[in-house]
Amino acid sequence: MLTGIQQKLLQMMKEIDEVCRKNDIHYSLGGGTAIGAIRHKGFIPWDDDIDLYMTRENWERFKEVGRQGGLPVNRVIESAETDIRYTNTFGRYVTTDSSAVHSHQIVYDDPAGHVIDIFVFDPLHIDNYWKFLEDYMLYCDLVDESKSYSTRYDLNVDRYDEYYRRCCREGRQTVINELIDSFTHLDKPGWQHYIMEWGSAHFLFPASIFNGGYIRVPFEDTTVEIVRNYSEYLTWQYGDEWQYIPKHDGREGHDAIFSNDIDYTAVRDDYRPFVDFEETRKAYIRRKKRLLKANTHRRTAQLKELETKANGKAKELASKLAESGLTDKVLGEMLRANRFDELSEVFKEYLDAQLSAGFIGRKDKHSKLRMYLFPQLIPVDDELLEIALELLVRTEKMSMARRLIDVYEQRCAETGTIYRDGIKAIRQEIDEARALVDDYSLSEGDKHELLVSIEEYLSKYPKNSQIRRLKIRVLLESADDDGEALAEVRRLTAELAGELGENHPAQGELLKYLADADRIEHGLNDEIRENYLAAYKLTDNGYIRLETEELLGAVIQIEESEEETATAEPVKPVKSKGLYGFAKSVYKKIAGKDDFLKNRAWEIACRTRDRVVLLEKYEPLIPELEKLEQAGKWAELGEIMAEHEAAVLRNYGLGLGLSVHPILTQIQNELFGQSGRAELAQKIEALIPEQHRKPIGKADSR
Repeated sequence: MLTGIQQKLLQMMKEIDEVCRKNDIHYSLGGGTAIGAIRHKGFIPWDDDIDLYMTRENWERFKEVGRQGGLPVNRVIESAETDIRYTNTFGRYVTTDSSAVHSHQIVYDDPAGHVIDIFVFDPLHIDNYWKFLEDYMLYCDLVDESKSYSTRYDLNVDRYDEYYRRCCREGRQTVINELIDSFTHLDKPGWQHYIMEWGSAHFLFPASIFNGGYIRVPFEDTTVEIVRNYSEYLTWQYGDEWQYIPKHDGREGHDAIFSNDIDYTAVRDDYRPFVDFEETRKAYIRRKKRLLKANTHRRTAQLKELETKANGKAKELASKLAESGLTDKVLGEMLRANRFDELSEVFKEYLDAQLSAGFIGRKDKHSKLRMYLFPQLIPVDDELLEIALELLVRTEKMSMARRLIDVYEQRCAETGTIYRDGIKAIRQEIDEARALVDDYSLSEGDKHELLVSIEEYLSKYPKNSQIRRLKIRVLLESADDDGEALAEVRRLTAELAGELGENHPAQGELLKYLADADRIEHGLNDEIRENYLAAYKLTDNGYIRLETEELLGAVIQIEESEEETATAEPVKPVKSKGLYGFAKSVYKKIAGKDDFLKNRAWEIACRTRDRVVLLEKYEPLIPELEKLEQAGKWAELGEIMAEHEAAVLRNYGLGLGLSVHPILTQIQNELFGQSGRAELAQKIEALIPEQHRKPIGKADSR
């Protein structure tokens, strides 16, 4: 069942799709929206946004439709090229009759209704990458005053101040347009990449992702566009494991003030009197200038700290191997004997460090982008690195292995080190496996040619479990009543299950394939249904779960057992240590009062968010609440009002009084009185501003 936000976004998606189809404009789903379309045939259940990609040519045509009045009523296209008030680094399709005010928008005037993000792609020759980065980061700093972009790459230390002064003298739009022109014409003959314009993570995409054109795929109750080479795109952005559902802490949402019924101007008017807009904006600028000037010292400390950590990890691994008598030869024998669990334990601390964002960065997280460009390789022997890489491939961590190979290649290029043949072969195995998965995603009808390609691959790389499972899928899709094919499926499945070990994440997938073979041969009976359910519980693979639900004709609910909850490891606090930790702490404190102003403005806006959310939840319940109040059913009333009370107390802790609706405030005060907290109710009452004595967006209080 879709959330209210998802229903609104789906309606907007249909509007965009209709406009694009009428005007011969192409787009592609991107990010989590693309995963949702392919894996869930709609939204990822916890998602609250839609991301679209457009090449520059399509984006210009889309903007022109907006300029010509070709959009539905209460809809606008927003970007820094079209609206001087705009505060984001990418384009958006925005509603003007609802609210989705994000934290960076609280002190600005740009339209802040529900949005669909549109990321623009420009062709880029790799030789111009740093030219793009320098101008684009400066552009981002000028467009979005609330964040510091150039500090991520030690760029524009003096240039930002110069261009900020130019904005004041010549007009902001003139300077912004000049910068846009500078970073959108950086292709030249031989270009092979598109650059995505997003300040948080400017992805450099292989041009091949867009070269295959577009196809339509199901999305909830409609169909939408995505690049035909979607498998290549998803693997490039999320790695070979993109089809797996992340644990809860890997699921991200957006922090904003959402309402389908209250427009963003009413929301802003609700908190505006309590925020010093001009002083907060000035604080953003002061903070940015200070952080730019302090960045060189912070970066020096970071590099020294990383080098020390890398050398320490290398010594730890060498000492561990020496004490255990584990030579390269012994480790190689363990690898060939499929002793993956033992090897994983040997390499665990080394790989945990080497594959962490602190050493190799993350291309999708702004705070780790610089480390992604300048990763740190822990100095171990190439022979040992090759064994670690093969272990990653054999334990289904191919994207990690591929990233580590990229870091190794970068070191070889910088130092002139000879590229080890064994590592080159592992890279080839991964790249050829990815190409086969892409071929599978594009294959239609007869799978004979694909099976031939799979057999050729396995003749070279017989241990690759991912492609062996792909072979099982293709055999099942082609089997019908073919007894030999089904026998081969059962043989391969049993072989892999024994080889991978009972704790391997692919065990649920393999069990599902066995159930598939039984269903094809015998039909769907109760025993096979139980096998499907068992497979479902063993896997986090979104594809496998969806296929199982479709076969069983029901959405399967799995509740976490009390035992699992009780034995879950507690989250350990991370402590900052060493020279870099100290430098980072000083770096953050430079902002001083400016950070306080920024945080205080958002706290006040969050009071308005509470007013919106609680009004939408509790206003329909007021008649029921009044009946309980009149009957003196305080325990029942308190249980229903628990969320309201928690919000009131949370705001009081920030020195803010919260009133959502006068009747709700009256009932809450009576509940406080019944529990002996009448004095607290009076203190909170005194903090409620007069403007909040009526519901947000309402002319009267009743």
